[in-house]
Amino acid sequence: MFQELRKVRPFLYVADLKPLVYILMSIAIIAILYGLYRHWRLWFHGGEKPSFDRPLTRIGRLLLYGLLQLRVASDGYAGLMHLSLYIGCLGLGLATVTRSADYYLLHGSILLGQRYLYFKLMADVSGLLMLIGVLMALFRRILRLKESLSTSLGDILILLDLLAILVTGFLLDGLMNAAYRRPWIDPWTPIGTPISNLFMGWSASSIKALYRPLWVLHLTLAMGSLAVIPYTKLSHLLVGGFLNLLLSRLEEPNIFKPIPEIYRIVEEGGVLGVSKLSEASWRERLDYDSCIECARCHEVCPARISGKPLSPMEVMTTLRDAMNRGLWDEGLTPERIEAKAVWSCVTCGACVAECPLLLNQVETIIDLRRGLYISEMEVPREVQELSYNIMSKGNPYGFPSKEREDWLRSLVDEGLAEWACEGEHYDYIYWIGCAVAYDPELRVCAEALLRALKKAELRVAILEGEICCGEPARKVGDELMFVESAKMVTELLSKYSYESIITGCPHCYNALKNEYRGYGYSLRVESHVEALSNLVKRGILKLKPLEMKVTYHDPCYLSRWNGLVDEPRGILEALGVRLLEMPRRGLKALCCGGGGGQAFYEVEAGERISTLRIREALETGAEALVVACPHCHSMFRGEELPEGFRLYDIAELVAMALE
Repeated sequence: MFQELRKVRPFLYVADLKPLVYILMSIAIIAILYGLYRHWRLWFHGGEKPSFDRPLTRIGRLLLYGLLQLRVASDGYAGLMHLSLYIGCLGLGLATVTRSADYYLLHGSILLGQRYLYFKLMADVSGLLMLIGVLMALFRRILRLKESLSTSLGDILILLDLLAILVTGFLLDGLMNAAYRRPWIDPWTPIGTPISNLFMGWSASSIKALYRPLWVLHLTLAMGSLAVIPYTKLSHLLVGGFLNLLLSRLEEPNIFKPIPEIYRIVEEGGVLGVSKLSEASWRERLDYDSCIECARCHEVCPARISGKPLSPMEVMTTLRDAMNRGLWDEGLTPERIEAKAVWSCVTCGACVAECPLLLNQVETIIDLRRGLYISEMEVPREVQELSYNIMSKGNPYGFPSKEREDWLRSLVDEGLAEWACEGEHYDYIYWIGCAVAYDPELRVCAEALLRALKKAELRVAILEGEICCGEPARKVGDELMFVESAKMVTELLSKYSYESIITGCPHCYNALKNEYRGYGYSLRVESHVEALSNLVKRGILKLKPLEMKVTYHDPCYLSRWNGLVDEPRGILEALGVRLLEMPRRGLKALCCGGGGGQAFYEVEAGERISTLRIREALETGAEALVVACPHCHSMFRGEELPEGFRLYDIAELVAMALE
C-alpha cells in the first residue's frame, strides 16, 4: 500500500501551472498587506503608537479568545456555526499549507505513507465541518433566524464564495481519487470517495479536461478570497480576531478609561472625551474597526430591549463608517449618533461581557458623554444638576446634610457603629453612600447590615464627613468632578486605620475599589455581600431558616463588573429560603435601569427597564425579590408591586435570621 502511495502525484495534471500559483499568491499577499496598512493608518491616525507591554498576557488572551473561541462556543446555534467554520477553516488552512509546502518546496517528501492517509482524513473532515458552518450561516441569514443580524448582498456573496471554494475542492478531490482509483484510501476520504464514484469509468483525458479548469477556478476563488479579507467582513479574521485581541486592553474593564494628565488638559482648554474621531484613542478606533456586527451586544442591551434609541453595535458601526470616510474633525454627537442614544446607556456592561472580540462599547459611550458634557450640548437638565449638587452639597441629590447627620448620630447612639477617630483601628470603615444616607427606606438596609456586623463582634466606624465618591458624575461624563471627588475621598480615608472599607452600594464599591485605581488611588474595599458571605461561611453568623420563596436580582456592578455571583446565592442557601431564579441571571442578568446615572435622570422612550425586570421576577412565582444594591432597590420600589410582594436587601434577610 505504501509503495502505491509513493507513486501518487496529486498535481500531475497542473504541474505546468506553477507560475499562475505564484502570480495569484503574490497578488493576494500584496492586497492583504496593503489592506492591513490602510486599517493601521485609521487606528493610529495622528501618529499614535500601539502598546505591546506584557506580551505573554496578550498572547494568552489571543489563545483564549481567538484560538479557543472562549466567548463563541456557548452561543447556541451561532456558537455551533462559528465553531464549525472556525475548526474547518483551520484544518483546511493547515492542509493547504502542508500540501503546498510538500509539493512546491520539499518535492513530495512529507506526505508519504501513513502521514498521507492522516492528511487526507483531516482535509475531508475539515472541509465537511466548514461546509456545515457555511450552510448554517446561509440558512441563518436567508431565513432571518436572527432578526437583529444585518444581512446585505455582500454578506451573502461572501458565503456563496466560500461555498464555491468548498464544492470545487471536493470535486477536485473526487476527480483525483477517480483518476488513481486507490481502494485502500477510500476509508480515509469520507467525502472524496463518494464524489469519486461520480467519475468512475471516465477516461484519464476526460478527467484531466475537467480537472484543469476546475483547479484554476478553485485556485482563483481561494486566492481572491484571501486578497479581499482586509476589505470585507472577513477582515475580522486578521483585524478583530488577531490584531485586536493581541492589542487588547490589559486593564480590567471595571476600571473604566481614565484620562491621563486631566488637569493639564483642562488648563490648556483641551477636550475631555470624544466629540470627533480625532479625539478618540487608537484603542477605541481599533474597537470601531473590529466590530463584526454579530449583534450579540445589540440583543442583550437593556436600553435597546426596553425600546430606547440605543444599539451598542450601531454606535460602533456608525463610528467605523465615519472613520472609513475620513471624517476626523466632524462632530459625532448629535450629528451622527443621536444624543438620546448616548444618554440611554445604563453602563451595565452586558455588551462588554458578550462581545467575542473584547470590544468595550461602554468605554466608547462614556467618552461620547464626556464630549457632550463638556460641550453642554443636549445634556439632560438633571445631569447638569447632578454634578452641581455634588460640588455644592457633597451629594448628587442636593439634599442638606442635617437629616443625614441626625440619622448617623442615631446609629452611634444605638451602638451599631462608632464615629471614625484618628489613632483608632477598625475592622471596617462603613462607606454608606449617598443613596442610603438620604433615603429613609434604604437606611433600614444599612441598619440591618450594621446589626449583622455587630453580631459578628466587628468594630465598625462611620465617617462624619463622608461625601459622594463621584461615581454618578463620572458615568454622566463629568470626569473632572470624579477626579476631584476621588482625591477628596482618599484624603479623608487616609486619616484612619482600618482593615477594609465595606459598602452596601455596588457603584461605590466599584468606584472605590477599581475606578480609583485608574488615577493611582488604592483602597481595600469589600461589598457587604462579600463580607456577609464570608461571615456565614466561617460560621461566625448563625442563621435560622426563613420560610419564604424568593428570587434574586444580580446588580450589574456586582455580577458582571466584579464577578460576585455565587456569594449572594451562598447566603440565600444558608438562609434556607427557596430560590426561584429568573431566566436572565448571574453574568447575564438584566439591569434594573438605574446605572449610568439613570437613577437621577430618565430617557423617556419605550418601557422602564425596571418594569421589564419586575415582570421577570413576578413570573418566577416568588413572594419576595432580593437585591444587593440601593439603586436596584429604589428602581424596583418605583414600580407597582402586587400586594404582599416584598422587596428586601440581602442584609435585611440576614438580620431577620440572626439567632
